[in-house]
Amino acid sequence: MRSTTKYILIALSIAVIAFLDYFKTFIISEQGITGFYWVSAHLYLILIWISCIIVTLLVIKIRPHPFKRLKFINEYGWIIIISLFANILVSVSYFFFLECTTIIGYKEEFSASAVYINILERFFSMHIPVIGFLTAYTYLQEKNELKQNLEKAEKLYTEYQIKTLKNQVAPHFLFNNLNVLSSLIRSNNKKADEFLIRFSNLYRYTLKEEEIVSLDEELNHLEDYIFLLNQRFGKAYRFSIVFNDTIDKKTTYILSNTLQTLLENVTKHNAGDYKNPLFTSIIITKSEIEVSNEIRKKKEIRPSGKIGLKNLQERYMLQSEKHIVINNSDNFSVIIPLLNLKKA
Repeated sequence: MRSTTKYILIALSIAVIAFLDYFKTFIISEQGITGFYWVSAHLYLILIWISCIIVTLLVIKIRPHPFKRLKFINEYGWIIIISLFANILVSVSYFFFLECTTIIGYKEEFSASAVYINILERFFSMHIPVIGFLTAYTYLQEKNELKQNLEKAEKLYTEYQIKTLKNQVAPHFLFNNLNVLSSLIRSNNKKADEFLIRFSNLYRYTLKEEEIVSLDEELNHLEDYIFLLNQRFGKAYRFSIVFNDTIDKKTTYILSNTLQTLLENVTKHNAGDYKNPLFTSIIITKSEIEVSNEIRKKKEIRPSGKIGLKNLQERYMLQSEKHIVINNSDNFSVIIPLLNLKKA
């Protein structure tokens, strides 16, 4: 795309130079200074245009800054100033060459006033338009590149923050489930095998690079996670999932491990019991998911190093303009917005 734009600009520049040369030669031929059909006259003007462009591009490439104390003049200001002086010198050199050789066919005699008029005429008709256009184009191009670099840096920083947050979850998740696996190996080898398969699948999912996943994928791994919780707590916690059949789970998206985080939060803060289990409902609509549970606060809660809801809130703030909503009244509920977009 960039190369195509570049070639289009070059073609347009050539077309503009040809048109201006044609128009300018016509004007001076009408004044009797030169002939319109003299090839040398056209070549001279084209040479002036090309030299003006080359000199300006060289100044842009070099980026001179002769007086750094003059802070009110930025680098683009110096490009314009130095390009103007450089092009004036080139024009004067051309003018003297023209008068000394007389190969172009000009009939006007050499004079100081002719030099001044020539310089002024070149200044306003060639130098200012060319220098202004090239400087403006350079400024806009560099501004666009700077914007793209900033966006790339912000994206990389966001990805770094997200990975940091996910890495906080991984050791916590690993420690809890290895303890359960250890006890199952001693008591029930068959159940331990199933636990290990589900645990390994879920752990791989937890460590996935993808931050946004389909609702279908999230729910599939949620089944594994609920199985792990049942092995860990028995029937102390019960979970129900309700959703409308019209929801396309493969084209609706959510941040990975969202539901796992919410269920972990339920078991961490609320006491469940085999005789009096704690119920949690997961209600899925087209636009959001509501995870709700009754409140039965545990007497002692171990510190988690900010793993949980705060972690999830930060991830949503980094990844989406949508925010999660937390309600804490008779029941505790968290509303998660669904993302109807293509996978990032």
